Amino acid sequence: MEKFLQEIEQIIIKRRKRLINGQIGNRKSKRIGSSQDFYGHRIYNPGDDTKKIDWKAYPRTGKFYIREFTAQKQMEINIILDCSGSMDFGNPNKFQLAELLSIGLAYISINQRDKLNIYTINKDVEILRKNLNNKYDFYELLNLIKDIKPKGETNFYSLSSIEKIKEGVTFIITDLFGKNFSDILDYLSSKKQDIIVIHLMAPQEIKPDFSGELKLIDKETGESRKILLTQGIKEKYKKKIRNFIEDNKKICDYRDVKYVFSPSDSQPINIIAKAVEVI
Repeated sequence: MEKFLQEIEQIIIKRRKRLINGQIGNRKSKRIGSSQDFYGHRIYNPGDDTKKIDWKAYPRTGKFYIREFTAQKQMEINIILDCSGSMDFGNPNKFQLAELLSIGLAYISINQRDKLNIYTINKDVEILRKNLNNKYDFYELLNLIKDIKPKGETNFYSLSSIEKIKEGVTFIITDLFGKNFSDILDYLSSKKQDIIVIHLMAPQEIKPDFSGELKLIDKETGESRKILLTQGIKEKYKKKIRNFIEDNKKICDYRDVKYVFSPSDSQPINIIAKAVEVI
């Protein structure tokens, strides 16, 4: 874990769209404020705060100057972690990767002094933690994430119950095996979210290496079905999976949502770097 956190130490989360008007964070704004990044001087005007006068400049110039600093803006970052039953599948396991990605994005967010909210979703949405912004919060969150047990179905529309969601960046980490995906993207977009979808699938889901007679069990509903997996059925399945991936990408592209597809055998640092990349 420590090695992974060191690897992502220099990665920065930025908005692809406009910045919020918020509290002090780690990124510079054109607005002048009171952070610790020195911007320059201007002549003192009656009514200015005398505490901001640069007294060292007066003996040299005979004039009063005000020291100005660049304001910095704090982003609101939301991480939505799919913890439905279907996520607990694959080698490497999808949910284990999703946990690591959530931890990594949380670490970056807290490290750059942004405000972090993290939610889990299956049939319902649960607030895991809100308004986190220091490293003490991070290590508590680390244990909470590790204790999550995937179960149940995914209903993305349950995210509409998050009413007090502020303008910011939202990461959705999911296998997209659920209902109402496009509807929730519309809802989050209406809340001025810069949305990044990280779509995880196991290699065995993309290109199954099974054959013969199989009993398939739905990990979300528990329903089972026996099939004879022939080469012809494999090819039909692969085509459906390709269409599934392409359809989800189109859903995202149409709404200006960033879509990152990642098999679960991908390197976590590469997934995060691609997810936060601003083009």
